[in-house]
Amino acid sequence: MGVTVIFVEGKAVCFDIQKNSVAAEDDVVEVGDIIDELNGNVITTSSQGTLNNLMRKTAGFPISIYLIKAKWKNNLFPPIVPLLVAAKLDISSIRQKQMAEQDAKVLIKNEMAKSSITYIGNVSTGSLGDVKQIAGGINQILSGKGNQIDSLVTFECLDLGVKVTDKAQAKILLKHSYMEIASCGCAVEIPYYFAYIASDGLCSQSDNFVCYVFHCNIQSEIDTILNSIGQGFKRTHYVV
Repeated sequence: MGVTVIFVEGKAVCFDIQKNSVAAEDDVVEVGDIIDELNGNVITTSSQGTLNNLMRKTAGFPISIYLIKAKWKNNLFPPIVPLLVAAKLDISSIRQKQMAEQDAKVLIKNEMAKSSITYIGNVSTGSLGDVKQIAGGINQILSGKGNQIDSLVTFECLDLGVKVTDKAQAKILLKHSYMEIASCGCAVEIPYYFAYIASDGLCSQSDNFVCYVFHCNIQSEIDTILNSIGQGFKRTHYVV
């Protein structure tokens, strides 16, 4: 998994994250976080000798991990700070990274304010929700098929899902959890359009999928949205 853990007062504190490891992907696990549970096993001091075995058993498979995050709002989670000090972690570097992430979020928010996203419409893809249906869904909407919407919207990627709101009426048009989203992407031959496919329930239990198509005038914003959906999908499916 790529995590070095140090036990402090019975808590497994993440001391180091190996670059290019599973744990390093998307900063899901960060230095200072506490591993509270791994694949149903509560992690305490008694787990110290078996933690490596637990991690090795999960090699190549999705894992379920419960974390107590070191970061809280715009600061560090107060109860964790004494543990970080005891673990001799550099608190200032953790805070600097947190501030850099906040600055990046502000930058993304400012870029989003400049962008113009239009919800073009949606079309059924039947029982198929894989990424191969994206290009076809976009083409169908652009050819006038499906439900034509054509509304200027704000597109938000939240912790548990996406929310699309009509800018003029401040009305929520779409709201899907990442567990309901089967795929997302764009068509190379049709720039500035992107889409995601969602079901009316959990993807694994559904045979009714709909492709939701959007237009955005800034390609980098499309990339950010698609990456955020992908990260949200992995986070809610594999990491709690």
